[in-house]
Amino acid sequence: MPTRDPGGTITGVLVFIRDITDQRRAEIALEERNRFIERVSALTPNLMYVFDFERMQPVYTNRPASVLLGFDDPQAHTDFTLADHMHPDDLATVMTRMHGVAHLADGQITEFSYRLRQRDGSYRWMMSRAMPFERHTDGTVRLVVGMSIDITSLKETEAALRNMVQRNDALLQAMPDLMFLISAENKFVDFHCPETAILAMPPERFLGRDVAEVISPEIVAGLEKARHSASSDRLVHSFEYTMDLGGQSRQFEARVVACGIDQTLVIARDITERMQAETALRESEARFRQFADGIDHVIWMASPAMDTTIFVNRAYETIFGRSRDEMLAQPTDWMRAVYTDDRPRVSEAMSKIRSGPQRSEFRILRPDGSLRWLRGLGLPILSESGEIYMFAGIFEDITAAKASAE
Repeated sequence: MPTRDPGGTITGVLVFIRDITDQRRAEIALEERNRFIERVSALTPNLMYVFDFERMQPVYTNRPASVLLGFDDPQAHTDFTLADHMHPDDLATVMTRMHGVAHLADGQITEFSYRLRQRDGSYRWMMSRAMPFERHTDGTVRLVVGMSIDITSLKETEAALRNMVQRNDALLQAMPDLMFLISAENKFVDFHCPETAILAMPPERFLGRDVAEVISPEIVAGLEKARHSASSDRLVHSFEYTMDLGGQSRQFEARVVACGIDQTLVIARDITERMQAETALRESEARFRQFADGIDHVIWMASPAMDTTIFVNRAYETIFGRSRDEMLAQPTDWMRAVYTDDRPRVSEAMSKIRSGPQRSEFRILRPDGSLRWLRGLGLPILSESGEIYMFAGIFEDITAAKASAE
């Protein structure tokens, strides 16, 4: 500064020199740090921000945040609030978490998730981590720094997994079968049972125990054979076994498949009623065959497409003089025996059989050259839903009756 005499004339200059080396070093270090932060923020695909705690709005966001929100310049949009881009359902939670930063010590972090609206109006799930960045002289938080990671794919995967678990749970609950998970050490580790009444014993008596300690040697043998095959070819193998339940003998079918690396899944289904029904059906069919083979009329049954003979009794060989095997191999074999003059009339009747019972009288020519008169009846057999599930018919030899009438 200038120095003056009493008359005001400048007589000299007074110069003060202060050492600002430390200040310049601090400024340079700050500039270097800011450049480093800018480079890091430019390189990361995550959203970085500095948040003014008092105004509750950002004062800085990096390029990824600008692109997501729809701004071209990261510094050109520091006048918006959280409500401008936050999903309405998440705003209250985020505001609460941000206010909670005021109670954090330096270095402490809070974490929260929210949905952020993109420039196209759609929302992305974000996971944010924030911490105090700068304080007032009284120690209260002035700025908050944070980073947000896009977790939309993770959320979508979690939702898909939840849906899959719910779907699998629903399927599991709907299954009428017993299911057991067996470890590599041959122990029961888990089970599913729709009705506890069909378990041979309470779960606490078999879970965690060796299979051989719980079930009979015969069942263990069948299970071990199926497990060995399933672990070798990774296919489903099955076996049947009988077990006493509630004083009754029940039959089961077990399906065995390798599960994971070293576990086995066993699905057991009670097939007692099915086996009883199959036995009853076989006995009924045997009785019917005995009855059918004991009468003099031909009885036949054919598939809905008339391409398979389901049954023909022994009277076919007696009346037609032809082998039953030929009729079983070809349902229309009997038509080859119909006398030439009668064949059009019989063919017409058979063409109408789908509409209801058809009757006709016709002659057949046997392999020995003799003619015989037959009376035929054919009709469709309907299921409960009204669909044709087979055709059936009877041929009655009326040769003697025809001769008597003449």
